[in-house]
Amino acid sequence: MYGDGDRKTISELRRDAAAVQRRILDQTVQLQRVQNATARASRLIDQLLRLFATEVKGNDRDALFAVLASISEDLDFSNVPLIPIAIALANDHFSNVKRIRAVRNRFLDDNSVIFLAHVLRFSPSLSQVELLDISGTRVTEKGLFFLLEMMEERETPFALIAKDRVPSEIPVAVEFMQKYQLALRKVGRKSNCALTL
Repeated sequence: MYGDGDRKTISELRRDAAAVQRRILDQTVQLQRVQNATARASRLIDQLLRLFATEVKGNDRDALFAVLASISEDLDFSNVPLIPIAIALANDHFSNVKRIRAVRNRFLDDNSVIFLAHVLRFSPSLSQVELLDISGTRVTEKGLFFLLEMMEERETPFALIAKDRVPSEIPVAVEFMQKYQLALRKVGRKSNCALTL
């Protein structure tokens, strides 16, 4: 008997129990599908990390996912590799980011900054990015040169901050330094660009 006074026959109770069992079975099947999809997604994430972020270990994974989940105008990361972030930028994942800060990022080097420079240069949706701070990193004149080339072509305001960089141990060719100095002068004359080195 129910609280409202209705009585159920044994056959009605059995039908209700069978319906509940079917719902439980359906939910169990659905839960199994979700668990399988989660396991596949986890394997895919691991494969992508092995391809694009080989440096990421343990706690760095959580930091990377926190940055990738960010919706802020300020993209601030110091313990995360740049390549996955640049790939996300290229795929318009950070559609509202305006300032990128990777101060003292141990993963930042010339190769990753060159990739970022190409992303910023050739992705029209990233014209809203107005600041890049790579201070205290291992980026040399080689990486900066590509950023300067990107800034030369830029019509929208852009500021590059690259103070306190770790000096390169490899000597730089005189011809390259001449091209680098020329690019510095060109960008320095642009009213929409600011450099702090």
